[in-house]
Amino acid sequence: MDAAAEALMRSMIHDMANTLSGIQGILEIQAPDRPLSPRSLARLEAALSEGLSTLERSRHLAMGTFPDAGLEPGPQWRSLLLQRLAPLGGIFGCHLDVQLSGDPDLDQWPGERLRALAQALTRTVLPYLEGPTLHLEGRSEAHGWTLHWTHLSDLPEGLQDPERPRDTACRWVLALATQLNLQLTFQDRALTVTIPRVVG
Repeated sequence: MDAAAEALMRSMIHDMANTLSGIQGILEIQAPDRPLSPRSLARLEAALSEGLSTLERSRHLAMGTFPDAGLEPGPQWRSLLLQRLAPLGGIFGCHLDVQLSGDPDLDQWPGERLRALAQALTRTVLPYLEGPTLHLEGRSEAHGWTLHWTHLSDLPEGLQDPERPRDTACRWVLALATQLNLQLTFQDRALTVTIPRVVG
C-alpha cells in the first residue's frame, strides 16, 4: 500500500471511529425503558449524517472523483448548503448563519463541488469557533466567488501544515482546493476562500 492510500485509510478509520463512539454515547445515556428524547434523536441523526458525509468524501478521494461544478442559482445553492450544514450545528451545539450577496446578475454558484468544499471547511473550522454562531458569508462577483468564515480562534493545523496528520474533511478540502484553484487566507480571526470564476 502506498503512503497516500495508507494516510487516507487512517483518516477514514479515525473519523468513523469518532462517529460510532458518538452514536454509542448517545445510546448509552438512554434508560432502557424509555425511547430516545427528541434532543438525543436529533443528535443521533446528526452523527449518522456526518458519518455518511465522511464515507462520501472518502469514496471520492479513493476514486479520484469530484462532485459536479455546474452553476446553480444563489437561493438554491444556499438552501442546499444549509441542509448539508444542519447536522454540524447539532453536533457542535451552535447556530450556523449563511448569507450570500453580490451582483444579482452573477448570482450563480459552482453547484455541489463548492457546496462540498463549504461543508468540509465548516466541519474543519467548527472546533475553533468562538461564540455560539458561525457566520459564513458568500459573495459572487465578476472575478469569482468568496466564502468568509468569521469568529475563529485559529486556522486548523491540517490546513496550516500539509505534513501534519489530518482528518478526512481536511484531506477533502485540500483535494477540492486543487480542483477549484482556490486561495485560502486566515486573518483577523476569519478564514477567507477565493475561487476564480473559471472552474476546472
